[in-house]
Amino acid sequence: MSIQNIVDVALPALGHAQTWYSALSNSDTDRTNALLNDAQRFTLEFFEPIKEGSGQNYYSALLLSPPCALTHTYKSEIMPGIIFVKGGQRAWGPCLRSMHGHKRLIKSISCSPDGKSIASGSCDQTIRVWDAVSGSTLATLTGHTQYINSTNFSPDGEKIISASDDGTIRVWEHTTDVNFHILKGHAASVCAATFSRDSAYLLSASRDGTVRVWSSETGEVLSTLQGDNPFLDAEFDPAAQTVVVGDGGGRLALWDWHHDVASSDIYHHADVVTKVHFNHDGTRIVSCSHDKTAKVFTRSGEVLCILQCQGSATQFYNALFSEDGTHLWTSDHFMRLWNITTGEMVASFNTQGGAIKALAFFPGQKRVAFGMMDYSIRIWDIDLATNISPLADDHKEGVTCFALSKNSQYLVSSSYDGTARVWNTDSGVLVTALNHPLGSHVVCVCVDIDGSRIASAADKSIYIWNAEGTHLATLEGHTSSVLTVAFSPTQNHIASGAGGYDNSVCIWNIRDQTVSWMVNFDLCRITGGSMNTW
Repeated sequence: MSIQNIVDVALPALGHAQTWYSALSNSDTDRTNALLNDAQRFTLEFFEPIKEGSGQNYYSALLLSPPCALTHTYKSEIMPGIIFVKGGQRAWGPCLRSMHGHKRLIKSISCSPDGKSIASGSCDQTIRVWDAVSGSTLATLTGHTQYINSTNFSPDGEKIISASDDGTIRVWEHTTDVNFHILKGHAASVCAATFSRDSAYLLSASRDGTVRVWSSETGEVLSTLQGDNPFLDAEFDPAAQTVVVGDGGGRLALWDWHHDVASSDIYHHADVVTKVHFNHDGTRIVSCSHDKTAKVFTRSGEVLCILQCQGSATQFYNALFSEDGTHLWTSDHFMRLWNITTGEMVASFNTQGGAIKALAFFPGQKRVAFGMMDYSIRIWDIDLATNISPLADDHKEGVTCFALSKNSQYLVSSSYDGTARVWNTDSGVLVTALNHPLGSHVVCVCVDIDGSRIASAADKSIYIWNAEGTHLATLEGHTSSVLTVAFSPTQNHIASGAGGYDNSVCIWNIRDQTVSWMVNFDLCRITGGSMNTW
């Protein structure tokens, strides 16, 4: 297939074969069925090198496939005498596909109704349409002259609507840059745009303080809601009779646009409302706000559930109902699944890609697509992601730094969860946890030459510990957060660098816990770094 340049057909062919064989065997545990599924994951994982390269890439892919993968078991037969290096993930991970092409931050993602395509809008002023299976780019839509804030497919999947900071809404044929409509009239950035479920109407929300309903056939404005604050999001209910809106003043409201009835307030958040969304039957509404909450309401305004940001998260970027309406997905730096009835978080997973500002679920909700801070799009298998059980010893928030002892016997990690942790590098077992004051963010760690002491930087202080986890000393004197620490080669001193208004480097005498030397940097800024010794 590589030679004939038809690798694109491999994935759908494997999918059809799996569907056909599953119908015959009627058993998910059948080895042939499992092998077909594994072959599909193998092709997904190594699609790009197989597509671009020679037969040698198949050998490399076999070597790099997880040990628990069925395809990996054939390596010895195909490559006898090859030395294998242990390590890496043991089974297929939740990431099914990574797609690259955008040059700047991705602000919006949507999935087509049939689940075969993805549309993404970016700060690079383009919309990209992707094949959701192969990850290849089907079309690049150009025409907007500012950031693109919103992209959505029409219910039949044939059109895409986009909203931009250039003040326009565009309706595109989904695989070409042909515009059915270029809708003008807003006096400021358009933050959101979408279709009604019957495709008869278009909806837009703008920072000019208006929400507009347009005819999808003629592009004519049918109704306008005038507000006192910028509108950041809006959505039709399933019947397209009512619109839910959220504004910059924290207001969440319903608007009966058909009868031009003034909007009725549902709730007032303590800060800007950034996202609003109806559940499948339109009986419930969820809103996200800069007040660090996501809230679920009835249409009458009864609060059913209040979700609070966890850990170091500062806001929920998205909130979407599950298909059965019993759970809610949210995104911050983690994807989180909540039980609406109890308000409890029942699952979470870290995509390791920073803030998740754009995401969309595929029909059936077994897969999710989201934008990464490196401008890529990832597709994850939700079942695999939520079934990964974090170890009890794992950090509970983002990891900030690693330091390896000179003899490589142990590794020290630091985290926003207020701990540094010492791990045995052979077994991966936690040796000890270094607990800092409640609420601390530990941003840097280092180990001295003989491995007997560890230094950690948390907020404005430096903490010194022995390798067994006993706290030995605290060095205080910086007036801003300490970003980096290192032991001297003689092990008698520690260097620390602080950012912010402090912006200084201090050399500390460990024995008497005093500053031996300090220098301020007026013309440059200390941003961080990591080393064991200088």
